[in-house]
Amino acid sequence: MLVGFGNLSALACDFENAFPNRRVITAKTVAAGIAESESECLLIQPIYLLPGFEYNRLCAEAAEFARHAVVGRALLSSDENIATLSEILKREYRQESTLFVGHGSHHPLGEAVYAKLSDMLPETAFIGVLEGNPDYKSVVNRLRQCGIFDLTLASLTLTAGKHVWEDIFGDDAASWESRLCMDGFLTASDKRTLLDFSDIRQMFVTLCRASYV
Repeated sequence: MLVGFGNLSALACDFENAFPNRRVITAKTVAAGIAESESECLLIQPIYLLPGFEYNRLCAEAAEFARHAVVGRALLSSDENIATLSEILKREYRQESTLFVGHGSHHPLGEAVYAKLSDMLPETAFIGVLEGNPDYKSVVNRLRQCGIFDLTLASLTLTAGKHVWEDIFGDDAASWESRLCMDGFLTASDKRTLLDFSDIRQMFVTLCRASYV
């Protein structure tokens, strides 16, 4: 069972290829997935970026609703995976000046993960988040200090939804793209999300395989 938000169809296809003898379903919650699967014996792979509050709630939900459930880890639950993601982003965005905007988290582990990922990326790459830190103001200050006013704006979310289409790239004056423009930055929008990259989808397959074994 793949539990997450947004369009998980490409990821589900990868899981069907990786686990041909298992039924693969997608759901927004464990309870919804159990209702669809009609089974309480499940291998649950959270499609979450961070090991934060949502991940903890999912684990609690699995313990409550499933008689026997194995829960996989969030994508960035280890330094090794953080490093792997950083290498994928380096390869995809090369040496472009890039601002990656993620959802963010007020969970201590979540903020620590963003900080580690930022440290592993090139000096031309910056991370900002919609909730928590580093926020818009602090990112803009860093960009100005580095003399960067021409950059690629990219999503650091797994799938596209309200946060991507409205909060990051929206036409509204409150979106990050609009605010950057008003603050004198020239941005090129890259609206791909993390699950658009096959190597990142395979990271989830690897996480699930480790739990399966």
